[in-house]
Amino acid sequence: MQAARRTAENAINFPRNDNQVNNAVNAANRAATAARVAAVKAVQNRMGGKFCNDQV
Repeated sequence: MQAARRTAENAINFPRNDNQVNNAVNAANRAATAARVAAVKAVQNRMGGKFCNDQV
């Protein structure tokens, strides 16, 4: 019973870091989006801005 009470008290005193988690998730999403944009631009530059090569 005392262990449960201590655990409950620690849970109340433990700060929630939802904001930090959300910031980390947002940063990861921004990085993933930037990587996708860079990959698309690299392919477009390599293909000369064309999406399909009809001169095969």
